[in-house]
Amino acid sequence: MRFAADGVLEVETLMPGATREQVQDNTAFELRFRIDLVPFRPLSARQLEILRRDIDPESLRDLELYSGAERLTRIEALAKKEPARDRLYASLAKLLEREREAQGTRSTARP
Repeated sequence: MRFAADGVLEVETLMPGATREQVQDNTAFELRFRIDLVPFRPLSARQLEILRRDIDPESLRDLELYSGAERLTRIEALAKKEPARDRLYASLAKLLEREREAQGTRSTARP
């Protein structure tokens, strides 16, 4: 997906074998499809290596594949791993700091 020039999010490519109808039927909101879909290009071996080693060594991206109790179990297991826990705490601290800054900005912007 990508944002079109008019700011609307649109489907840019489909996985091999998937149809527009299948994607739309499995989405809870109306989709807009690019007129000329871009051919799907899988990640290269080098890109996969970087993703798995540097960007997401704990495979957090896989959490989107699960829901309910199974997702919670996986989150709890990840949180018990020290590096993941430390990154989680750091991420939460950054979110909290941004929220506090936003609250401060909002409160000082009022008359």
